[in-house]
Amino acid sequence: MSNNEPRAASHYRNGFSNPAGRISELEHLLEFAQKEIDELRARADACQQEAKIWKQEARTQSAIVAEIYQELTGKTGEPGDWNGARPLKPAILRKQAEAVEAFGARVAEGAIEDENFEDGDFAAGDVQTMADSEGRRLRQQAGDLEKSGGGDA
Repeated sequence: MSNNEPRAASHYRNGFSNPAGRISELEHLLEFAQKEIDELRARADACQQEAKIWKQEARTQSAIVAEIYQELTGKTGEPGDWNGARPLKPAILRKQAEAVEAFGARVAEGAIEDENFEDGDFAAGDVQTMADSEGRRLRQQAGDLEKSGGGDA
């Protein structure tokens, strides 16, 4: 043998002393990698489906918010959901004021009988006065919110 010739195959390239065993090992590794790729693709598909569902839910919620803005504000469009609930707070307070005042008016008209007020409770006239006062307070709070840009009061 000359100095340029490789010695035994096992010394020529590390790990290739048994080419058939190495091929079998690589085939097994390839199968494992292919299974892992398939699992990852399935997970990616599931994530895409979930993202589509969330996207549709977000669209639905956005439509609900727009409908609430329209209903409460009487406008044809919402002021912008980036403002959150702030633009709605004054409208909600005004709706509460209307409900309280309507209750007071019903008491004053006799639509709600005095017998609904137990002994020791307020008289019907007192209830109407308190309802009117509460209605004014709610309307004042709504006005204050609007003046301050709809921030928390």
